[in-house]
Amino acid sequence: MVITFDKVFGAAALCVVLVLFIVFGNGGDIDITARAEASEAEELILPASVISLQEGSELLLVDKGSHTLYLYSTKGFERFNITSGQAKGDKQKRGDLKTPEGVYFFNKVIEGKDLPSKYGVLALVTDYPNPVDRANKKSGSGIWLHGTDDPPRLERPRDSRGCTVLLNEDVLKITKQVKLGETPMVVEEEVLFIGSTEFDKKREELFKELKRLELITAESAKDHTILMAGGMVTVSRVVGTENLVTYLNNTDNGYEVVATQSLSINTKEPSDTALRLGNKN
Repeated sequence: MVITFDKVFGAAALCVVLVLFIVFGNGGDIDITARAEASEAEELILPASVISLQEGSELLLVDKGSHTLYLYSTKGFERFNITSGQAKGDKQKRGDLKTPEGVYFFNKVIEGKDLPSKYGVLALVTDYPNPVDRANKKSGSGIWLHGTDDPPRLERPRDSRGCTVLLNEDVLKITKQVKLGETPMVVEEEVLFIGSTEFDKKREELFKELKRLELITAESAKDHTILMAGGMVTVSRVVGTENLVTYLNNTDNGYEVVATQSLSINTKEPSDTALRLGNKN
């Protein structure tokens, strides 16, 4: 299966009609290196939550309902099977067995030798609860993306206490693309896909609001990753070794900033760890 997003996140461009059951029903990885044929009359189906992706960046998109994780870049995506929290819905408190929904960043990688075997070859630690979660009085911790030494877990759709779980080989593959403090993970109960015409309209409306708030300019928009999930808009931009993240809420008077944070970026540790562990297996 072939799909690329070369022009999706910039100006309007040629698009491809995709039938969802063809794209997402094959259960295998999607070739992200080849180019899809396109024509001006055709339309691409896009994830509504990914408004803009900074060039050269990747993100993880988790669909809890379909038990799927997509590894996205501006060139395309790959699909992986997952299992998530035993209880449906957005995490509210410690012990509710729910996987939190929203936009999260990774801040640590832990090797499997330092963990119980149920966590597999390694774990990526998320920043849950993030500033928005804390403002909303959400509690809990230890929300990770990790592997498993029990592959049949992936056949049980909701089999974790709140983490997102993949096969060991898949978590190693994904970790090679992760940058601590920079690579976002978008988690939703159901990922909504929309046509590019609707997508462009939604993006332009949001860009207008972000320009009003002086968070982006026409020239700088391409340098930001802009995501919509968990009822919030998350705008992030890498400046040197820091990722500057702004969280916004939509109110009756338009969008307003509700929280910010600055994350230190580590580009080498995850990929180096995954490569080393992969060579051992």
